Amino acid sequence: MTSSQIDSWVNDPKQNIYGHSREDVIAYLRANYNPSYSFMSESKSSTWSNRWFSSGKWINRSGLVSLSLMPTDWVTVPHAAHATGPKAWETVKSRFGNDKEWRKYPWADESMLGQFKCHVGYGKLKVPYNLEPSREHFNPITCN
Repeated sequence: MTSSQIDSWVNDPKQNIYGHSREDVIAYLRANYNPSYSFMSESKSSTWSNRWFSSGKWINRSGLVSLSLMPTDWVTVPHAAHATGPKAWETVKSRFGNDKEWRKYPWADESMLGQFKCHVGYGKLKVPYNLEPSREHFNPITCN
């Protein structure tokens, strides 16, 4: 999204900003915009999906390994998203939690969960959700 697209989206009264301030949403969208993604090769199937995610895969994002998750529409209803989030998270951890990209970092379980919860809090404002296991701490605006 360009700056003008972000401003246009946030200023549209029909858009739901999921209980966040306009400034938080603008900061989130701007901080997370990066069109340069490359996919990593891995021995497991490159495609994964379930009722909560249309896809999930490891990618390389500006030199950082990232788990890229594309949520389905469950995240569009904020209260339902928070209720369903733990179930969705368990499917992510079950599928990717033993991968070398995740296990390389002792803090990854806690950090990845925190990043996931942060993204769920913003719903589908910015997708995919990119969770970076190397980040011991994350920014609550960028979720990374």
